[in-house]
Amino acid sequence: MPTVYVVEPQALFGPELARLVGAAGGRVVGHSPLLDLDTIITASPDVVLLDLDFTDYQLADVLDALRAEAPSIRPVVLTSEHGAGRLEAYRTYGAAAVVAKAASERELVHGLRVVFDGGTVWDRRVETV
Repeated sequence: MPTVYVVEPQALFGPELARLVGAAGGRVVGHSPLLDLDTIITASPDVVLLDLDFTDYQLADVLDALRAEAPSIRPVVLTSEHGAGRLEAYRTYGAAAVVAKAASERELVHGLRVVFDGGTVWDRRVETV
């Protein structure tokens, strides 16, 4: 069973994300409203689900640090931000997948399953302006 560490600044959504990870066949091994790379690396998840919207974290820096410190962890970005060139930027930074927050539960569960199976997901809605 794939393991997932969830970074979700809004505690209200943590249990819901854990439910969706379970529906996709995974298991949450940690959850934090703050980004703590040491804790994530210690938890040694297969996937880290990152919702960094409305935080001061720069996603490029976070993904670069994960790639450098824990290259086996597959980052999945959950975002409401959008704009031309975003998907290519996320690929360059090392994301395994990008899912728009506009995605339905079914789409998010499907995307997690694809990532658990080693694939990638690039939600085109992130590109729309």
